[in-house]
Amino acid sequence: MKQAANEQQVGFRPATVAIGSVEGTHLRRRPNPAFRDVDVPLASTFLLSTKKGNEAYVEPVVARSGYRFDVKVGVATDRKAVEKGTKASGTNFRCLLSGATIPADYIKTEGVAKRIGVRLMAVAVAGDNSRLYLSPTAIQERTARNVRPTWYPEGQVPARLTGGTCVPYGLKTWSDLFTARQLVAAAALVRKLGSVAEDARE
Repeated sequence: MKQAANEQQVGFRPATVAIGSVEGTHLRRRPNPAFRDVDVPLASTFLLSTKKGNEAYVEPVVARSGYRFDVKVGVATDRKAVEKGTKASGTNFRCLLSGATIPADYIKTEGVAKRIGVRLMAVAVAGDNSRLYLSPTAIQERTARNVRPTWYPEGQVPARLTGGTCVPYGLKTWSDLFTARQLVAAAALVRKLGSVAEDARE
């Protein structure tokens, strides 16, 4: 079923079965005018796996035109920095390019204006005995951006919930809580489960 979902998302049957991907939230506009048109990641952590013997993490590489994500295998030299991602104090984040603080109120304003998106950080594949993580290729990033769901969960997210709510960030419906890739995968799995149930009855 994982492979069926993967084929639905990517459109081809890979030699190594992709079982998922790691997507990170990013701001499309920065509060600093010097980087106004450059996306920056809002990552609560860059750790991918902490399983002993299968440690992996994402290393953001800043380039002249922006940044990219490289997957690294093994224990990070500065584990605390990797674990922290771009989180600053409280609900604030840190700009990857300038180091400046991005206030939570600014993030909420950008979210309500629909200027927060997602970007592929890593691809998870099924290895012989464990899950492996790979750096995303340009084709995989483009494919993730072009996914178009045909099914969306209905309903409004409660404006008040114990422990907080995502509504102030512009995430007002249940479908807002999922990426396009996740919605396509969920729909594919539901269809597959339906066919399995029919086969069992027969």
